Amino acid sequence: MKLNLLLSGLLLSILFFFTSNAQLKKDVVAKIGDREITAREFVLRYEMTPKFIAHVKGAQDGLKEELIYTIAAEKLFALEAEALRLDTIREVAKRLEQFEKMFALDALFKIEITDKIDQSQQTLSNELAKAMTKIKVKAIRNVDEQQIKNVYGFLTNGMPFDSLFKSIYGDQTIENQLEMTYGMFDPDIEDSLYSRKPGQFTAPILHNELWYIFYVDSKRDTVMKNSKDIENEFSRVKKLYLERMTEKHYNAFKKEFFKGLKISTDGNAFNSLSGRLYEVLSEGVKSDSSFASAMKNGIKYALKGEYFYKTKALMPADSVLATYFSHHGVNYPVSEFIYYLAGDVREVESISRDKLAIKLRNWTRDFIESELLAKEAFSRALHRNPEVRKELNIWRDFTLSNAYQMLYVDSAKISDDEVMDYFVRRNAGKAGGISIKLIRAISSDLDLLSSMLEKLDSGADFASLAASVNGDKNAEINGRSDDFIPAADYGEAGTIALKLNPGRVFGPVKTGDQFMILKLVDKKTADIAFNEEYEIVKEKLRRDLSWQKYFKSMVENTAGLATKYNTEIDMEKIKGLKVTEMNAVYYRYMGFGSRITAFPLSKPYTEWVEEWMKQKQLNP
Repeated sequence: MKLNLLLSGLLLSILFFFTSNAQLKKDVVAKIGDREITAREFVLRYEMTPKFIAHVKGAQDGLKEELIYTIAAEKLFALEAEALRLDTIREVAKRLEQFEKMFALDALFKIEITDKIDQSQQTLSNELAKAMTKIKVKAIRNVDEQQIKNVYGFLTNGMPFDSLFKSIYGDQTIENQLEMTYGMFDPDIEDSLYSRKPGQFTAPILHNELWYIFYVDSKRDTVMKNSKDIENEFSRVKKLYLERMTEKHYNAFKKEFFKGLKISTDGNAFNSLSGRLYEVLSEGVKSDSSFASAMKNGIKYALKGEYFYKTKALMPADSVLATYFSHHGVNYPVSEFIYYLAGDVREVESISRDKLAIKLRNWTRDFIESELLAKEAFSRALHRNPEVRKELNIWRDFTLSNAYQMLYVDSAKISDDEVMDYFVRRNAGKAGGISIKLIRAISSDLDLLSSMLEKLDSGADFASLAASVNGDKNAEINGRSDDFIPAADYGEAGTIALKLNPGRVFGPVKTGDQFMILKLVDKKTADIAFNEEYEIVKEKLRRDLSWQKYFKSMVENTAGLATKYNTEIDMEKIKGLKVTEMNAVYYRYMGFGSRITAFPLSKPYTEWVEEWMKQKQLNP
């Protein structure tokens, strides 16, 4: 299979003419208004965007075009959204605020935790040396602190360890001996053992609610077979060392930051929220078989954001606006907590009232900590840091782009007269829609879809994998995948599928509160139905016509915005960028617990470019 070029040769030559003369900075590949896309940003976003056909010969240039035009459109919509002040709409503003807090917190985490970790070559070499040393240890343990201190007293007074060890454990001495390897215990315990010579013992150490006295019986160095083994071991040790030091500094920072903190939440507000959330989730289980199956089997299920917004709608206005907790004169209302809950993944294994209340208390604790840490980050002006703004603006533009596109969804309303006219023209042979065969895998679990991509790369069948992902809802989702269905009937999935060639897999992409991977099996122009009954097909035609109206309007609008904001794209520079082909979902783990995809999972959108080129020809 070969990916078709997005534009004809003539239009491409015109595009190269316009872009080759663009006065872009050396490291910039595109400029849209005041937004610049650097070569580094493009390469990172290309490599971290799932691409199932990236291994197909000739596909790379087409995929680069698809991505840069999609990003450009995203920037255009964001610029116009700002001009229209869509960032002041409450729901949009709250989402932008969440991202700002997230990136400010990440910057705080870097300062207080990451930057305090010693990553010098000497330190890492020392850690590798430890890892290559195996230590045989014996341990005397006891739950009682006083008894272990008595044992320690005997040892310090000269009693041989082995004699005492055998007198305590008798025939069970073997059960209290082991060979310690790097990463087995807490770093402080390991450091204590690595620093001791054979024949020496430690003072009493508390570990996992037991008191231990360790005795170093012997030490031996591991011999690596070749340099590759050493490299692999070094990578393992470095990863483990960074994880352990991160946890150590993280715990130390939080202990100091929250020392003496006492905050109470409004019990009435909590009960109101808990009760309404229980009602919403109970209804959700009844209407969603995947949700019901997960709860029945005690499996974690990621709640849809809409569940929290429904909860908010059910609560009295005064309860939503009520203060949930206060700190240093600042009141945090229940509504802020609800936005917090809806803005990230929230998993439940049960929706019983008691267990849901426990979840809500844990989320409350996390919310309070997040807000206070964000306040600290803002007090240091970390949200204004240039690097933070640069990363934040990618997600800001993505959010504003979505808000702007919703304006066109709302404007694509179709009257009954328009539907009747479309019906008449169809039956007169003057109009016809496109029908498609489509298979979809839909889940709120992005990790599950990431695993699906890996299996696809190994040659697994898409339909079988989709059925596994969809579970009980597969018949509902893909029950008619062998039939040609009007693209408009698939909604957003149909919109994406129309931009693909048959056989192509695309995604994951976010649709509502869930993620989707789809495969376009085939498509064709639908036959004109001469004997359709109007009332039977009326709503189907309305959807079809609404999509056509929306898409035509969006294409023309985007092309106009490209001219308005002086869009410049250096395609020759982009095609010359060296990239690595990878097909996976990549995450960015943010400081203090959040996780997002490395870059936004944007829907492909390139159709506007041809219209833009036509406008350039008419108005050079």
